[in-house]
Amino acid sequence: MNKSHRITILVAWGLLFAFALFHLVGAAIQTYFIATGDWEPTIDWSVAGGLKVAVVALRLLGLVALLAMLCRFLLNLRHNETTPFVRANVGLLFWSLLPWVVYNFCEANFHIISGVRHIAISTEMCFNSALLLAVAILYRRATLLAEENQLTI
Repeated sequence: MNKSHRITILVAWGLLFAFALFHLVGAAIQTYFIATGDWEPTIDWSVAGGLKVAVVALRLLGLVALLAMLCRFLLNLRHNETTPFVRANVGLLFWSLLPWVVYNFCEANFHIISGVRHIAISTEMCFNSALLLAVAILYRRATLLAEENQLTI
């Protein structure tokens, strides 16, 4: 592994750690206040309580799953010494769409816990999901090209 590849991986790990810490601490604090009843406005759990619990739990689980997949992506990059295009990461990128959509859907509909009765699907959520899908497709194509190039040399 050359020096620039190693530095890129270390910078990516640092940025991922900062991103993960920021989001996990924020989600944990919100979940704590919701669970203890200190959330404003006060949550009436008797009305659609299962839906409210699902939104809070799926939001946290989606975030944890997404961050775990990103960590695995970077670990796969670190173990590959020749190219940044690893075949194992292709499936990981496609599967990361699922927790991405779950987290964004729950984040966009977090207002449900305060009693609002409509579900929102934002254009930002759809655009970001389509963008992640495009990145996964491009990464798959780049991986195939890198493997083909490696065979012809």
